[in-house]
Amino acid sequence: MKKLTLLLTALVAVIAFGLYSCGSGGGGNSPSNVVVKGMKLMTSGNYDDAVKLYAKKDGTLLTEEESAKVKGMMPMAVQEMNKKGEFKDIEAIQEDISEDGNTAKVKYKIFYKDGSEKTDDVKLIKIDGNWYMLVVS
Repeated sequence: MKKLTLLLTALVAVIAFGLYSCGSGGGGNSPSNVVVKGMKLMTSGNYDDAVKLYAKKDGTLLTEEESAKVKGMMPMAVQEMNKKGEFKDIEAIQEDISEDGNTAKVKYKIFYKDGSEKTDDVKLIKIDGNWYMLVVS
């Protein structure tokens, strides 16, 4: 249960939402774009594409089984996030890429329709030239 809570918390934080360009894979161009895209995909219910933007800390992509578990947690993460208010938009406000260029941290802000906001951050890893948000396990 503790692991489930941790994963749910991580998903809420990480999946701060993005649908800039539909597609699969890590999205490529920047960590901020991946975070925004992933959050928007998740909040719009497009869990199949959202889960493709996640990887493990060890620098490997999720297995089919792991992807299914993460995808299964996404509706709960969205529900938890919506307790704060109905999602309106997300914006990346700070991007820090490591010196070696293989990891990053993106600080983002979620905007709710009632005017409230929430700030959080997510870690990413670069695999084969594409950025992926890390699943916390």
